[in-house]
Amino acid sequence: MKYFFAGIGSIMKVTLIEMQRQRVWLIAVLVAIGLMVFLPSIRAVDDAARIRLSVVAILSCSGFIATLLAILLAASLIRRDYSQRIGFMLFSKPLPMPSYLLGRWAGLQAALLGMLAMIALAGTAAVALGSSSGLPHMQLVQTAQGWQRNDALGSEHQIYRKSVSLAGLPGNGIVYHFPAQAIQENSRLLVKAVVAGAMPGSDQERSPVVVTAWPTATADTGKEETVLRLAEDSPYGRVEQAGQQQLEQVMLWNRGDSRTDLENDYLRLSLPVGLAHQDFSIKITRVDPQSLLVFHKSQSVLCSQAQGSFLPNLCAGLAIVLAQSGLLCACAISLASIANIGVTLLGGLVLYFAGHSLQLVEDVLRIGKMPLFAARGMELLVAIVPDFQLYPVGAQLAAGQAIPWSQVGSAWAYYGLYAVLFFIGAWFMLKRREA
Repeated sequence: MKYFFAGIGSIMKVTLIEMQRQRVWLIAVLVAIGLMVFLPSIRAVDDAARIRLSVVAILSCSGFIATLLAILLAASLIRRDYSQRIGFMLFSKPLPMPSYLLGRWAGLQAALLGMLAMIALAGTAAVALGSSSGLPHMQLVQTAQGWQRNDALGSEHQIYRKSVSLAGLPGNGIVYHFPAQAIQENSRLLVKAVVAGAMPGSDQERSPVVVTAWPTATADTGKEETVLRLAEDSPYGRVEQAGQQQLEQVMLWNRGDSRTDLENDYLRLSLPVGLAHQDFSIKITRVDPQSLLVFHKSQSVLCSQAQGSFLPNLCAGLAIVLAQSGLLCACAISLASIANIGVTLLGGLVLYFAGHSLQLVEDVLRIGKMPLFAARGMELLVAIVPDFQLYPVGAQLAAGQAIPWSQVGSAWAYYGLYAVLFFIGAWFMLKRREA
């Protein structure tokens, strides 16, 4: 065990020295300079759109660098060691073979970590320079764990679809059930919906609704619904009649599926502190008989609270990118033990692009019009290939949504399991070659 960890540290140090001598860090410097020059000059319709484009640029550059370098550097180092018999000479020393593999991997990950940190700092500074309102405020959101539809007569109907529309007589609504959570003074209920006219040809894009809340546990014993008031910092939602604001109602504006900015696309309602630490339900009641409302389970109603500044959340997102690059690095190390550098690069890139196409494969499977053997092959592909779109950090950060460190830990556990399998394969192949 002593030689195991000492070997990892020694090989990791050697790898970092090689990265420094090859001046790999210059790539991160050039990208950081490019972000500092390009991002402040981005032109967009408003400040929120400019920030979204900046976040996408930062994550795209980081993902491209981490992916390409993880595969290229791992393949080149391992193949060089094998072709020059350096690795097998090291194995004759008191250096366990797993220590060599893990040391190379840890050294490459440490080099990528430093480069991603440099890009994160430069990107944050560029966003701050280019935005008139400063860095965006990040929010931690909680989605509902269940929902149901209520008709105008009070009957309840379970919903098994991802979206539902409300039309017809006024008084019908949708109920969202949220799990217990800590509700603070800055906690907000975020609401948006697709708003259209109930009659064909209508161009209606606004509709008044009433939003109420109550503890879920009191539903069977006689619930007391509390009407939620519009928060002062809500971007829209005020209902005025005869020059006076109607406090009982809020005005939904038409916001489609592509409108996900937490700062500007959701109206904000204040949540009562009395709902803290207990399950609670939210009901949205339709008021206008001429309107058609469409709600989605996962994105139309959210519970949010302020969660840190932009830089820590960007670092959390890049930590997930680093987890993905760690998997690709382990894949390249495994392939390099049995193939040349060209095949290793091709294999790593195939895994990367296959992991980004799983959603498309699932959509094709849902259509179902294909031979049985093709369907079984696609099902196997979905089952064994790691999903690189499982954690959409770019979309989260662009929408102003915080990335909790629990999500980072989940990503490392998910991609780390695949990396362990690749390391086992690399160890097995090296054992055979050594024999």
